[in-house]
Amino acid sequence: MRFATRLGVAALSLGFALGPALADQSTGSRPLFVRGRLLSIVRGTLTFSTGESLLVASGLVIPAGVNRGAEVRATVDRVIGKVTAVEPEPHGPLPSDIEAAAIPSQYIVTSAVAAPGPQAPQSSPSGAAALPALRPSETPPPEPSPSLPPAPLPLPGASSSPRPPVPPENDAIPPLYVRGQVLAISGGFFIFTTGDSLRVGSGLVIPAGVTTGSYVRVTIDQLARTIDAIELEPHAVVTGEIDAANIPRQYVVVSAKSAPLPAATGQSASSGNSLLTLTIVVHVPGNTPTSDDVYLATERSNYSPAEVRMDRIDGSTFSTSISVVSGTLLKYQFTRGTYATVERDRTGGIVEPHTLLAAPSAKSSDTVVRWADLS
Repeated sequence: MRFATRLGVAALSLGFALGPALADQSTGSRPLFVRGRLLSIVRGTLTFSTGESLLVASGLVIPAGVNRGAEVRATVDRVIGKVTAVEPEPHGPLPSDIEAAAIPSQYIVTSAVAAPGPQAPQSSPSGAAALPALRPSETPPPEPSPSLPPAPLPLPGASSSPRPPVPPENDAIPPLYVRGQVLAISGGFFIFTTGDSLRVGSGLVIPAGVTTGSYVRVTIDQLARTIDAIELEPHAVVTGEIDAANIPRQYVVVSAKSAPLPAATGQSASSGNSLLTLTIVVHVPGNTPTSDDVYLATERSNYSPAEVRMDRIDGSTFSTSISVVSGTLLKYQFTRGTYATVERDRTGGIVEPHTLLAAPSAKSSDTVVRWADLS
């Protein structure tokens, strides 16, 4: 009987020792989903409006629509203790969602939360010093039960205290590096030869020698979603660098395509939506190979070099007609079918796109003074 009693107490002690470990193993591989309103993402931390800050994993791509005040769901990897994904405006709650104010303390970057200054200890009604106040995200420790056996020794390798937060690896959200070939830099937009257009940051200085066809590496600010730097003919590959064909869609400016101008006062909506035929005529230089075709590349296709093949009128004149919506300001350039044969100015520099406003009987007469591959 005495042996059985000892065996029961030992089994109970082992259960108390293994219970938390088994619980950790069952939940440790599952991420933690935190829902709340965003305050900021800066210096490697994500801060909710409640003041709780979490570390951000390196390489995190911030989705479109994530701005100050947005409702988001952050996915926290329990192993590394960092945010690995952010979902803007989540529609429905997940069963495992928790509010930002209830984030377990081991994931919170305490240095990012303003700590209150020291306060004088308050006395309880009995005259004893009061216990320190708990943070809103903490829960009070369980009261010891007199019926439980003495606490067992911790398991080897187990920690009785929460894992301290890992310091941020970077001072800020890392930039995105994109390598590709330049088609044009115009009107506040940078256009790769893949057809993808990105906004240019204010104050960006374009290095000397950057022209159509140049190979460059651009630096994208992931928060502002603008190009902040351009490096001409980069030799070394930067860690995490991607090709222009793989730019995440949230950084590509779709509004850069030709769009109808605002209707004038009193103009009906139906008149603004009518299709008009525009005629575009171009005169090419005398050294244009007679076997080559000439193409119209418009902003509608992000200047695809072979968008519209033009009809030859004579040895140096080509023409084409296209249909566009009335009121559209069409922007276009001329090529001989490839990015390497786009038109240039007399000095070999990049040519600003030609423009033509879609109006009844609109017609243009343009001149190419030089091709990129011919002097």
